[in-house]
Amino acid sequence: MKKAIYSLCALCMALALVLIPVSTLDAFALNADAEPKEDKIICTATLEDEFAEDEVAVTIKNKESLKFKKYEVSDFVDIGCESVDDLSIAYADDVRIHKDHACKKSAFAKDYNQLLSLKLKEKSKENVLAAIKALEKRDDVLSVEPSYILDSFDSNVEENNGHGIEPNKAIGGDL
Repeated sequence: MKKAIYSLCALCMALALVLIPVSTLDAFALNADAEPKEDKIICTATLEDEFAEDEVAVTIKNKESLKFKKYEVSDFVDIGCESVDDLSIAYADDVRIHKDHACKKSAFAKDYNQLLSLKLKEKSKENVLAAIKALEKRDDVLSVEPSYILDSFDSNVEENNGHGIEPNKAIGGDL
């Protein structure tokens, strides 16, 4: 009886191992250094959207971000880049210091992505969308978006802040 149970258990285990798709094994990966899978995010902006006509935001893939490259205008000549601003520089220093340590902060490295703001020479929505399409083709880019315009105040103050405070009034006095 015991032999039959052992045989049945061994058969079930073998069958389970054969039927588990290889793709699900990533969930049980033992290698802590495994690169995170980052699928490219394609921008859906259109000419009708409200965005700056001379700027794009670029998110660099994790693997490339961990190289801590200082991106320059020469890295983006194909889109007519005028300036590059690394918006993640302060966080990059923290990740750089802790990424190889066995501390809590070292875990942040797997979630780190450089965020760049690229100012374009030619100012037009069409140029922004063309730059986005060109940048999306790069292997080091995770996503590209226009720099959206956010209007923090409009004519209806009550709707904007819910407190009825006028935008030009500071706590304790006028601005």
